[in-house]
Amino acid sequence: DTLLELSRLYRKKGRVKESVSLLKELVYGKLPPKEAFKELESILLEVRDSADGDSAEEVKFVTLWREVGQWLIDATREEFLIKVSEKLRSEGEQFIKLSTWIVENASSKGRVKAAVDLADYYVGIGDVEYALQYMKIADKAKTKSDASLRVAAKILHATGEYDAALRKLMGIKKYAAVDLDLVGSIITKLTKTEERLEAVVFYEEVLKSGEWEAESYNLMADLLYTNDEKNKALKYYRIALLKEPEDEWAAYRIGDDAGAEESREIFSRLEMTDSLLGRLAKTKLMEIDLLNKVKEVY
Repeated sequence: DTLLELSRLYRKKGRVKESVSLLKELVYGKLPPKEAFKELESILLEVRDSADGDSAEEVKFVTLWREVGQWLIDATREEFLIKVSEKLRSEGEQFIKLSTWIVENASSKGRVKAAVDLADYYVGIGDVEYALQYMKIADKAKTKSDASLRVAAKILHATGEYDAALRKLMGIKKYAAVDLDLVGSIITKLTKTEERLEAVVFYEEVLKSGEWEAESYNLMADLLYTNDEKNKALKYYRIALLKEPEDEWAAYRIGDDAGAEESREIFSRLEMTDSLLGRLAKTKLMEIDLLNKVKEVY
């Protein structure tokens, strides 16, 4: 009881190492108290949440898991273990080891979640065969989650079945940025005009369903520009520029199709940058000046 209380005091003070050291002393004993395992679980979740993208803290989480995780792998902690596996995603071996255990020992819901995560991991590293194996496990679920549809689309995309991949994405209820990226990639690879146009329409529908990064609006604008829908493309380039005022590509496209006064203003800003688009902007300004001189003469 004294060791437990002292470990809690250390934890409150943020002294994780000291707290864990005392808890390890308890779990190594002949009759380890359940509270010690609960404390270790809580500490791991706190460390996971405190990382917030900081690489140093993330290593700390992984190190801590390697140190105490062996005592926490139990079917009664399924929800906790899934949270841990999500955090371990970038760690390769540790992620695979824990997620595989969940697939083999958890409830049906946990098994499907871990199988989808593993399939996503393997298709991400280009191992389609393993991805398909885990998707077979995930497909046993009665209903398809957005995550499973997304991973199925990635696998179909990886195997060159682009239209089928698009159909999977169309079944998703709540879209994420990764879905837009995948649709964009699919569009560039579709060869049939009807399929391509359908994909473009779908991409635009997804764009309208939420707020996205400038890059997503730029892609929509580029697709419309290629289809000779310049006025509509200009609208999306303007949205992209509002999202990212330093976006040179959106600015250049707007300058290329806007009115003379706005074009001069945009190209004047762009020519100050030391980039290819900055040099192209200088050329455009020279063209504008030349046209103005021709108008003065004639």
